[in-house]
Amino acid sequence: GPRGRRRLAVRAPGATRVLLRGDLTGWHPVALVREADCCVLEAPGLAPGTYRLVVQVDDGAWRAPANLPTLDDDYDARVGLLVVP
Repeated sequence: GPRGRRRLAVRAPGATRVLLRGDLTGWHPVALVREADCCVLEAPGLAPGTYRLVVQVDDGAWRAPANLPTLDDDYDARVGLLVVP
């Protein structure tokens, strides 16, 4: 995006609520905003780097997003890796 503006989108048709947490949110859950069949998080100023994250759809389990590479973190949980160039 322009001048460091980033948008993270999770495709979640039919979902009522989608939360994201990870390095970029200080591991605090953040609600994404519905836009058609996606839920979006505006992340202005997100610096280049690698970020670990998980999402929760409609109060389900926290999971790594399906389209990201994954790894097991220090707590034996599977997380997604988002690489921001």
